[in-house]
Amino acid sequence: MELDGGSRAWQEHARRVAIVPLEASGPRGEGSDMTALEGGARTVVVTVGSLASLPKLPPRLEALYSPPIVGSVSIRATVFDALNSRFVGSTFVSPSAPLANPGSRLALDIPVVVHTDVVDVRLLLVVELVMAVVHPDPTEPSEVATTEYGLGFALLPFNADVPVGRDRPLAPLYAGTPRALASVPLASVRALPGIASLSWATLALDPHVTGELGPYLPFHHLVSASSTVPGIDLTSIPRPPRPLPYDGLAILSPAVALPHMFEDLFLARVRAAYAHAHNVDAATLGAFAITERRLRVGVHNGLKYLSPPLVVSLEKVASSGTLEFGGTLLLPLVPLDGGIALVTVLELVVQRPPLKLTKKERKRAAIDAPQATKSYGIAWAPLLLSSPGSNGLLHGDVEVQLVPGPSHNPDSRLLYTCLADAHASDASAASNELAFRATLVPGGADDLPPGVDAATATEAELPAAVDRKSSSKRSRRRRRSSRKVHENEELGARGSEYDFTGAPVPLDYPAAPQAQAFSARPPRPAAPRAQMRESRVLGQPLPQSHGSSASAGAFAHLTRADKAALFRAGFPELVDGTGAPAANVSGAEPGPLSASELARESSDVNNVSTVHIQFLAYASEPGAERIGAGSRLYFTLQFYSFPLTETQQVALGADGEVPEDGHPSVLWKMSSGGQRGSMPGLDLSFCVDPGFMRPHEAGALAGYLATKAVQITVWDAASRMALGDVHVPLRALLRAGRSAVAFTDKVPVVYETEIDESPAAATRGFLFVRLGNVGSMSEGEAVGPYDPTSVAPAGLRPPGSGTVFEVARPMREVDEELDLVLKQRAAKDGSRLDSRLDAVDKALASAMGRSVLEARAGNAADLKTVALFRERRKRLTLLSKLSAALTAEHRLYPVFGETLFFEYELVNPFDEPQVFAVAHEVENLTVVTDYNEWLHCKRTFGVDTPAERRYMEKAGGVVSIHLDPHERVYIPFRYQAWDEVQAEPFTGKVEFVDARGRPAAVLQLHVAPQATPADRTLRFYGAEGEYLKRTLPLLGVPRSAVKYLRASREDVVCGVRSDPAEVYFKLAVGAAPSKTTFVLVVYDDEYMISVHGVWRVEVTAAVRDDVVAVLGQESTRSLAVRGGSHPRQVALYTSHPSILRPEAPWGEAASLTANALNEVGLVFKPAAPASIGVVAHMVDVERREVVGAWIVHAAGKQPVLSKTFAVRLGLDVGSRKHVSYRNSSRSVKKYALHTSRPELVDVEAGSDELVIGPGESGTIALVFRPQRTSMAGVRVFVFINDAASGKNVECLGIDLTYG
Repeated sequence: MELDGGSRAWQEHARRVAIVPLEASGPRGEGSDMTALEGGARTVVVTVGSLASLPKLPPRLEALYSPPIVGSVSIRATVFDALNSRFVGSTFVSPSAPLANPGSRLALDIPVVVHTDVVDVRLLLVVELVMAVVHPDPTEPSEVATTEYGLGFALLPFNADVPVGRDRPLAPLYAGTPRALASVPLASVRALPGIASLSWATLALDPHVTGELGPYLPFHHLVSASSTVPGIDLTSIPRPPRPLPYDGLAILSPAVALPHMFEDLFLARVRAAYAHAHNVDAATLGAFAITERRLRVGVHNGLKYLSPPLVVSLEKVASSGTLEFGGTLLLPLVPLDGGIALVTVLELVVQRPPLKLTKKERKRAAIDAPQATKSYGIAWAPLLLSSPGSNGLLHGDVEVQLVPGPSHNPDSRLLYTCLADAHASDASAASNELAFRATLVPGGADDLPPGVDAATATEAELPAAVDRKSSSKRSRRRRRSSRKVHENEELGARGSEYDFTGAPVPLDYPAAPQAQAFSARPPRPAAPRAQMRESRVLGQPLPQSHGSSASAGAFAHLTRADKAALFRAGFPELVDGTGAPAANVSGAEPGPLSASELARESSDVNNVSTVHIQFLAYASEPGAERIGAGSRLYFTLQFYSFPLTETQQVALGADGEVPEDGHPSVLWKMSSGGQRGSMPGLDLSFCVDPGFMRPHEAGALAGYLATKAVQITVWDAASRMALGDVHVPLRALLRAGRSAVAFTDKVPVVYETEIDESPAAATRGFLFVRLGNVGSMSEGEAVGPYDPTSVAPAGLRPPGSGTVFEVARPMREVDEELDLVLKQRAAKDGSRLDSRLDAVDKALASAMGRSVLEARAGNAADLKTVALFRERRKRLTLLSKLSAALTAEHRLYPVFGETLFFEYELVNPFDEPQVFAVAHEVENLTVVTDYNEWLHCKRTFGVDTPAERRYMEKAGGVVSIHLDPHERVYIPFRYQAWDEVQAEPFTGKVEFVDARGRPAAVLQLHVAPQATPADRTLRFYGAEGEYLKRTLPLLGVPRSAVKYLRASREDVVCGVRSDPAEVYFKLAVGAAPSKTTFVLVVYDDEYMISVHGVWRVEVTAAVRDDVVAVLGQESTRSLAVRGGSHPRQVALYTSHPSILRPEAPWGEAASLTANALNEVGLVFKPAAPASIGVVAHMVDVERREVVGAWIVHAAGKQPVLSKTFAVRLGLDVGSRKHVSYRNSSRSVKKYALHTSRPELVDVEAGSDELVIGPGESGTIALVFRPQRTSMAGVRVFVFINDAASGKNVECLGIDLTYG
């Protein structure tokens, strides 16, 4: 269907709202930016008052019309940027007021609402008075016409603190049109005499009111305080506005119907346009292909999107050509207003072939390095979600025609016209088939039809002004249960590119969209450049190591019983500096960090953040394996840029307490003597103080907390085996101006260690943790600020820094080196003197009245030595002063695999052309000589300095550059550390030397390496002496995406494959039980600058062994262990003690004989007819270190069944059955009875042993336990074993069905 009348009217209203953003107002010079408002935005109500006397029309206008004229007056208000002489925002037009007498007093009292994010006196409100004159139409005397005349304009500084007393301030009314402000200096306009005075007043609204208006009003869009904006009512201003009722909306199976041959025509037009843009023949280009089809869906009120739009990928149905999304989209908050529309935009991402140009074509090409992929906006359409006066949202099946071509749209994007071809006769008909189809269900997730999966729902950013009281219960339940998934990836990856209220933006999107909310390398455009460069590259997607279905990052909510157990333990409370308890928040998944949130975190007065990670309790999963003694644990984790931390041991429960499955056991710190501490829990604190760390550490920490999750590994202290990992998102630790925040949660411990080629994934238990962030003020002197991408030359001071005077200081009276030489000479001469010379010296001293030392001071040799030292000291002092004048300093904080890019401004100080060579011996530092790489670095890091081709010459490993007299150039440097081990800080020099060897400048680099922050740690066990080969899929990466990989060890063979995207590596495993650790870094670009993810890989070498047993009976296996140089007390532990356990006494503590082979027995009792990899650790009991490791492949074989029974039971129904068994032997036999699935079928209590005489029969009593879930054909084995040998005598099979 076509657009209905309401949707068409909404489209026309959105077309008239043309909002010019302040950011696009024009070029700005250095230091001329507007002052951004800290903390978000402000809202000001400007009331245009009255005129004492209205200016009269010129006599020539009054004489123009013979009858008396009838007129009305209105105002037009617009925000004016006096800094750049541009009008911004939109123009407000008030209703007309009738005018009886043109010369009388005019009372207006029109309130205008201005919503701005800039506080600057150079931002003015221009108010123009317009008179509408009704007069006879000159062409038709019987008709009347209306002509508008400008009476003048006033300039109101609404952003300044204007004192308002009893009388309102007056502003002069200038004659003429305000459009002259774009070309006439503002000072000249203000120097003109005013023709009248306009009274006015301002009222800055409360920040709470401003926050409620923010989601509905664009910046600098002027509205009347008496109007109603779609979604919110402004008539209550200055009190908080009255929010409108809202409801949720679910969009089921959204799809887009395409015309026949639509994509073929589109690719043909793109191919032709691409060839024309690059001035090449279209026949020489390769194939163009559509790699992704996107649908952008958002709620719009005609002025802006109420929340960031949802972006999903569509799949093309081959049979019909329709683009479909099989999931469901959830819009949590949709106001019930007739002006609210659902805006849908169709986008196509095209993969373009590499451009192969000849030399002549390369010279004619308009673009040097075109992008490989590009996104095109195709069509859009609005759909009104509710009609005026209705009580609910639109529901049912809907279909709306999408509007293609260059039409105005809320995204302010240029839509591609691919069907407007004059040669295509059916183009107009085909365009009518482009339509959006979906099923709308109001209410959200709880109101979906049965069988509809809402896992793809997105919880969008909630507007502040919502009617909480009018929301339904299902909306509150939905907000608690909705989960974040694919949400507006460009908003996170490209900063403020999609403001949806600004000018048109480029259509170039990333080929592989990522939900990367905070990236300082590359930086966010909305944040200060210097703050953003000093932080880590924070990659979002993580590898899927084993395809586990268990979610390591999912939270299990605390039950009331859990909260009661934690409360009884009496854990110490987190408090701030004043002793007040920390604000309790809820744990949140990682998400985007807006520029305002980042600015608020970075500019917090409490700039020191102390992050606490408290371990409270641990609960074992019922039925999970218990490794080791199970009474002591320890944890390993890496937080931020701190090194990998291993905690002290903690005990489960109090003294004498036996841990129960599913019940939280409180953790107690253990002292060095093995005693429990007095306070429960274990607290780790990490203090991030910008006064003693890197510049702008607060902004870097905020980005880390917003996008990362800390991985905590739980270890069994006795066996030194990992029980599993937990992943705790850190987003909730952002304090948002508060002094302290904290949250407590219960996180599953998931075991994901891969044993040789056997992946394993299971939930072993739950860890109760509390995380908090306590703010305080720094006691150290803040470092910085400085721009890490630019280094100014030495001797040049920034403007406004003032003159620095050197104060003359007296030199030391005695030079240390000279004094040492003179003393050595005196000692040498004194050794040759005898007693007679001493007597002569004394006589001369008494005769001449001076000491022997004064006589030696007059010695010619000493005077000559003093003169030589003085001349040398002058030369060294002069060289030192010159070197200091030529030397500039720069600090680097590298992390393994991270690129640090900066440019040095080199100046030729000579009056003649020179060729300077760049010489340095700093490891990992390179001069960027490749032009394309230089451009890529500039784009990535937001550096806007000029670049040139053939900029430098590299010959014989020496980089040189030519400079004219006193010319300034920028030398690009790139520092990328490839050493995983954190080195000590060091200092290196870079010298710029001319052809004669004279240094023109010196750059001194202070390098302080940082620890490598890994997104995730992956652990593997491999057989010693063999190659470990593994492949890790990259989640969230398109199949055709191209990635690049680098490992921290040279002996690791690694790479990245596409379609599907996956990482592979190969490593030679060492001798058992050694552990090899290395880091893998995945990059998004070929220059290895943008980091996609960082993963730490741990490979433990172990001896491979095998054991086989029949299901239902035990089998033993012996391990040969060679003792060391001295005896040890050791114990053997396995990762699956229920099926593989050590023989006594190796399970507790046994002596390992030195310099001999020791036989260690293992007992294998399989639980299922399958093969499983089991890890065994031999641990030194005293030193707590692993002295041996094995990988045991335990295989269980299915026994021979003597009988098979089929049993069917209903749900929640149990039963007891008896099976007769006869002893066919000639002696009395004692049998042991057990089953393979005791949770389903078990032997009756007290009947697990059966004694039967020769030829007699006995009864086996079986209990069938009730089940709540249906199952069919489950095979359960009943084992009848010989009690003496443990061997299977017979085995019965039961095929069990429930339901």
